Amino acid sequence: IAGGSISTSGATQSGGAFVWGGGNGAFNEADSKGRVSYSGTVSFTGHQGKLDLKISNPRIQVNGRGSANLIADITSKGLNGPDVAKSGVVIATLALPASSTSDGKISWSNAPATLTAAGAEAFGGFYQGGTAMDSVSFSFPLGGEVVCDASSGTLAATGADGATAGALGAIAFLLLGIGLVAARRRRVEA
Repeated sequence: IAGGSISTSGATQSGGAFVWGGGNGAFNEADSKGRVSYSGTVSFTGHQGKLDLKISNPRIQVNGRGSANLIADITSKGLNGPDVAKSGVVIATLALPASSTSDGKISWSNAPATLTAAGAEAFGGFYQGGTAMDSVSFSFPLGGEVVCDASSGTLAATGADGATAGALGAIAFLLLGIGLVAARRRRVEA
């Protein structure tokens, strides 16, 4: 990022991806629905103050076989419009590959992510909905009650007891998003 920085709180940067750990959630195999929530923030600044983006509290809502939503709270400085501050934004849809299970957890690796129109708006309109993002990997415990929020559009039917995730959520799409924002801002500045 030109003249800028990336900072994290409750997340780490690893091999070009951002990783949130210690989330809470559960997955109900009978319904193929689940949710995992993380806390923490990744902040990006740069381009003489034109870039100021914060992505906080990511969640993944698995809606059934093959589909999921990536949800987060976003604040962003608008380039040619108003600043953005939105909670519970469905940033991207995920096309889930086959899952794997081990040690009471279910995992997905490299799920293709596509930016939603709401996600594009939350990122200040720097690029369009439908843009392919970096893939997302995540896991969470099997069983338990799955909590949903209004951003998902549907409620998951579940059973069993609550569980705590020892899950690792790699939210790698963030780097691509920031790269796209930076590239677009450079084009606008030129």
